[in-house]
Amino acid sequence: TRADMRQGCLQEARLQNATLLGADMRGVDFDDCNLGGASLKACRVGFGQLEHGGAIGLGTVQELAQRIDDCHFCGHCGKGREVWGTLSGAEAHHRKHHPALPKWIIAISIEDGCSGIPIAREIGQAAWCKGEK
Repeated sequence: TRADMRQGCLQEARLQNATLLGADMRGVDFDDCNLGGASLKACRVGFGQLEHGGAIGLGTVQELAQRIDDCHFCGHCGKGREVWGTLSGAEAHHRKHHPALPKWIIAISIEDGCSGIPIAREIGQAAWCKGEK
């Protein structure tokens, strides 16, 4: 199941413990939307958008690190190895695998990068982002 909620309105919605698997939520109005316990696995949404958009219950959101915000890859490894759905994921990779090298993290569009994100391939988000499903 895919939900394209871009530019939608979830004002005062109660989505506690919901599974929003792979939903595209860019530009959604989250004013007073309760996402407590919801899973954002492979969802296309930025944390800042949730936080500044007025969403509540963010302290208990599940799989927040597996959301797709801004895609990045490691310049040392190349985009063919792995792409991350968040800048923080790419930075963590760099700290772990290349601590002695200068940071070289490159932004990539979701359309070009999604197929390199393991969680996006797993749930079919990669194909959906390219319009294949």
